[in-house]
Amino acid sequence: MRKKSKTIFWLAYFDKRLTRKQGRRLSKSEAIDKITLEQLVEAARMLGFEVDVDPEARFPASWYEHPGRILVNTEGQSKSKVLQKIGKQLRKMSTLT
Repeated sequence: MRKKSKTIFWLAYFDKRLTRKQGRRLSKSEAIDKITLEQLVEAARMLGFEVDVDPEARFPASWYEHPGRILVNTEGQSKSKVLQKIGKQLRKMSTLT
């Protein structure tokens, strides 16, 4: 089996305004209200992850928009654990501003 080196994270995973059906992966209490690609990149880098940015990527559920995505080297950690960590970091960052 091929080993995945990068994991994709879309802005929709963290967006409080979206429903689960629209792509949100965190609970409403853990999600962020207005998230930008720059915030997502900064949060992942603050946690020590190696991040590649794809700003023109289209989330499949909203193919008509260009929200972008990040590719994270998760170093063998599960996607859900990394998702929770990034979400927690985003909440910390949003309370500081």
